[in-house]
Amino acid sequence: KTVLLNNGIDIAAEKGTEVNCVFSGVVSVITYMSGFGNTIILDHNNGYYTVYAHLDEIFVKKFQIVDAGAVIGTVGDSGSLEGAMLHFEIYANNQAQNPISWLKK
Repeated sequence: KTVLLNNGIDIAAEKGTEVNCVFSGVVSVITYMSGFGNTIILDHNNGYYTVYAHLDEIFVKKFQIVDAGAVIGTVGDSGSLEGAMLHFEIYANNQAQNPISWLKK
């Protein structure tokens, strides 16, 4: 049995719901990852990254600069066996952060 480490939160939403980036940054990775499905990783400089996974559509390109709040894709179930959701992670200096405490800011 394969176990995936979950360093983020899963936000249930209807398939096709717009996904907004939480802070301005540069698209550093667009990929399909086992267990995560269609995934975008944004680099926010100074060691900060955000991960958006289980996406249906992706509206950005690698190296694209995005503003805070920009729509980067839509919620899907591309890597999930549990239905449509957004999987969201935040990293600071390669250490997983608690997304809930950051989203409250």
